[in-house]
Amino acid sequence: MPRSPNSPPGCPEKIDAEFLRYVWRYPRRSRPRLLAAVATHAPGLPVVRLRSRAEVRRWLAELPPA
Repeated sequence: MPRSPNSPPGCPEKIDAEFLRYVWRYPRRSRPRLLAAVATHAPGLPVVRLRSRAEVRRWLAELPPA
């Protein structure tokens, strides 16, 4: 897989079992730490938690036109 322009040199992107496990477990393992960091370093930053496809659709429908 080619390197993304956002990846540092020498860090090829790849999708493998380890990466998929990380993505699958991300919210459970990292959400508390991530929310604490946002609260500490950017307390005024709005955080939107979308828990279903229906919530995503409603949220997107409410965005102002670009």
